[in-house]
Amino acid sequence: MGIDIKPRVASSVLAIASLSAVACKEQTPEKGDLIARATIGPMGGELAGSGVRVTFPADAVTTDVDIELRTSEADLSVRDYAQAGEAMYLTRADQEDGAANLILRLPATLTFSDPPSKSAVLFKQDGVTVAAAGDTAYLNELSTIAAATAGTPVTMVVEPALGKAPDSAGAAIRDLVHFRVALADTPHLNLALTIYDTAGAYAKPLNGTGEGDCGFRMEAIEGGSLSADCSEGPTTSRVRITSAEVAFDVLPYLSGKLDTPVVVGVVAGSDQLAYQLGFFAFDTSPCYTETCSGFGTCEVAGDEPSCACQDGYAPGPDLSCECVPQCAGRQCGFDGCSQDCAPGCSEGEICTEDGQCIPDPQQMDSGGVDTGPVDTGDATTGVMDTGGSTGAGSTSGAGSDGSSSTGA
Repeated sequence: MGIDIKPRVASSVLAIASLSAVACKEQTPEKGDLIARATIGPMGGELAGSGVRVTFPADAVTTDVDIELRTSEADLSVRDYAQAGEAMYLTRADQEDGAANLILRLPATLTFSDPPSKSAVLFKQDGVTVAAAGDTAYLNELSTIAAATAGTPVTMVVEPALGKAPDSAGAAIRDLVHFRVALADTPHLNLALTIYDTAGAYAKPLNGTGEGDCGFRMEAIEGGSLSADCSEGPTTSRVRITSAEVAFDVLPYLSGKLDTPVVVGVVAGSDQLAYQLGFFAFDTSPCYTETCSGFGTCEVAGDEPSCACQDGYAPGPDLSCECVPQCAGRQCGFDGCSQDCAPGCSEGEICTEDGQCIPDPQQMDSGGVDTGPVDTGDATTGVMDTGGSTGAGSTSGAGSDGSSSTGA
């Protein structure tokens, strides 16, 4: 059609343009004879001449641009696709050789009015020739174009079913797209998925801000292995092929959640020739990537998401599950979340396991009224208790001994 973006790799790698207004492209070919010129603005417009018509939708560009159609000496023939007639070049009127070319925010429709009987459209995209079946193609950027006699495609999407045009992309596929691609005579599959914000719903660059188309990422590959992604070149993914059919899943990457459906263009093929295979619509469910804080499950009723939370948790803001304090019937102790139950225990009290405050037995044993040092002294020595009558008895006893001695 979404990482650490690196410069573009060699021109043999397949690419589809990003949504940025301008990006560095291949060297601009020398301008040939002028065929047609038109000023295209945010409301769209059309350019036509020599059996070619290019229609720019509204919002394809953000400001008025003078665009020219000129002759070109290029030959886009590749494999068994043979260019029919003269190639042409779409360019900005103020374009200088080697300058950055114009990248379109939404694809322009290119149509040849008098194509060969077995027709195809060939166009250059980031240095690679791309073939579209029939007399119509959809351009991400201004480039070299030509009608052609079609050859035999060696890259075909078996699944999912793709629409032929951006406005016939079909019902939106949600959250994840499963692909099956049949291939022949190629050691690699280059895949470019370009996101088009046809509804104008997003202010962010859905394909990322670098050279590669990073809106999506590839997972669960069967029949091949991932050898590069958009951080290493202009494609979404590059797969090393080990089978005649490759299966994989694609899901949002830098695009993030896509609440409003977008259209995704699919281009895939070898290093030598890529194919414009079609379009699909895509969005994400309201619960996509929502985890409910890890303590619940996101559920959708109608179009409204909500969290079904685990025991001890309750729905909070922004699809979260928040811990509910467990303090019913408790005066103190941990509330099960992050604090203690109120009011808590006073000095000289302790908290029991069931959350009740009771006097601290250790403080009672060391200084309580019932077991004080005086009582302990009475029971142990009897010294204090016998200071009166017992003392007198002791004196009398001594006196008897003494009196006897004296009396004698």
